[in-house]
Amino acid sequence: MLQVEVLDIERGIGEDTTLQLETFLMLRVFSKIENFYSFRNRLEIFEFLRNHLFLIPLLQEAPNQITKYFGTSLQLILEVITDPEATEDHELILFIHTDLSPDEALDKLEQLDENWWLDASVNADGKLCVHVEFE
Repeated sequence: MLQVEVLDIERGIGEDTTLQLETFLMLRVFSKIENFYSFRNRLEIFEFLRNHLFLIPLLQEAPNQITKYFGTSLQLILEVITDPEATEDHELILFIHTDLSPDEALDKLEQLDENWWLDASVNADGKLCVHVEFE
């Protein structure tokens, strides 16, 4: 009986340690992403990314790709959006906030789509969208 209890305690410690390590690693990745993005509801984005780790490489690559078309005078913003018709369906939106004219920004977005995002979005599994936001 005592042996089973000791094993249960050791198993619990192992799980806690694994969870702490995962959280630590996620916080490190998250802090690197913060260098490129502003967040609307930081905690919600953190939880979303923790549950969709496959988006991290796309978010790391996106700033370099986006600046090729939009230049550096922009702000990249992340926000988790919930579908009002399906409250369990969440999606991360990457807003490219720009001071370009709407026509010019939409042209740049189309170029980004054709040259990078349409291929890259296959890895997003429908959980990340890129939109333009105007001043």
